[in-house]
Amino acid sequence: SSLSKPYGPNKMFASKFLQNVGWQGVAIGSLISAELAITLLLSTQMGEAGFGLYAFAYAYCFIAFQLCDLRLADAVITFFPEHKTRGQTHANALIGRAFTLDMVRGLSGFLIITASVGVFVPLLWKSGEVRFEVFLMGVYLLFNNLIIGLSRGFFRSTDRFITLAIVQAIIAAIKVTAVVVALLVGNGDIKWLFICLAVAGVFSLVAQMLFVIRNLIIDSFSLKTIFDNSYIIDKKQVLRF
Repeated sequence: SSLSKPYGPNKMFASKFLQNVGWQGVAIGSLISAELAITLLLSTQMGEAGFGLYAFAYAYCFIAFQLCDLRLADAVITFFPEHKTRGQTHANALIGRAFTLDMVRGLSGFLIITASVGVFVPLLWKSGEVRFEVFLMGVYLLFNNLIIGLSRGFFRSTDRFITLAIVQAIIAAIKVTAVVVALLVGNGDIKWLFICLAVAGVFSLVAQMLFVIRNLIIDSFSLKTIFDNSYIIDKKQVLRF
């Protein structure tokens, strides 16, 4: 019987753990499903040339953003609980700095794309002029990933896996919708695909911002402090983030 005493709390913990894993799976699955749907749509409707250009532009821009990856989601998950226990001011500072670093990461990746697109794209793609298309793909990934590290880290560290799944599902739906619209109105013009994706990136950013701000307000965060460049921190204390 003594062994059965901790069973209740352990069972509750296990149940919560499985729920979180399940919602994490939904979040990842929605993005994978969206990419699968887009792959099928483009490969059947745009042909090898259109799908090949999409894959090339995505890979080129993805690599540029990966070069600036700061693993902010992991950093927020690691340090947020500690800063939260040290007071709301420290938590505000961490979220504010994570937001700033996410912006710097995104803009740095986009700067790499804009600086290199004129030189490397013509060398890598020999089937025509596609610098504009690659640039638009960079715009899409910029807006789509501008605060992705902060949002994923914040939702996971505050045990909001359902919210994370909803946000990821919305982002996936926006991207699929953009591709469908491009196929309907573009009449086979590949430029419409990249234009619609660039617009989709803006909508994805707005969706993420709305969910993040809403949950920050629920947790009594000070938006003014978060988005302020000067944080009120005791000078004797050194933040490890």
